[in-house]
Amino acid sequence: LIYLFVLVGFICYWFIDVNSNEETSEKPFWRKIQVASFFFYSILMGELIGSSDLAASLIVHFLALSSIIFHMAGMNHIFHHWHPSFFHRKMRWLLALGIMLGASGGILDLFSKPVIGLATAFMGGAILMNVIYYEMPKERGDKTYPFLGGVLAFALIISYLRYVAN
Repeated sequence: LIYLFVLVGFICYWFIDVNSNEETSEKPFWRKIQVASFFFYSILMGELIGSSDLAASLIVHFLALSSIIFHMAGMNHIFHHWHPSFFHRKMRWLLALGIMLGASGGILDLFSKPVIGLATAFMGGAILMNVIYYEMPKERGDKTYPFLGGVLAFALIISYLRYVAN
């Protein structure tokens, strides 16, 4: 079931991206769907922050929060590049609201674990599509080393959190 949600997320984000690309002023519906998907992604990121194990060490929280902050900063840079005016007027506030709502829901344990798992799988598919489409093409070779550096840093942080900190 999880793989099915990954596949559906991959296909849905591809469809949204194709329909909201470039001339979005002619396609406002797809722009709204794209923004809503990033809003829900922000909620998931916030839930990850809010539901973290409070008994974990300070270094674990620092590493997890740092990786999320760097990731969100990268997303903000991309959104500012794609939609500068809209990003400054509305989108940055929607992303911040999503993180706050997700963190609040995580702290209060409002989200069911199976729903979070399936939503994460769905968004994982969307992320895969995004990475394949934007980070891996040969004509964008200048992004290869930063991408691989990010993958390595993320792998080291996850490995530390999973195997050393526990």
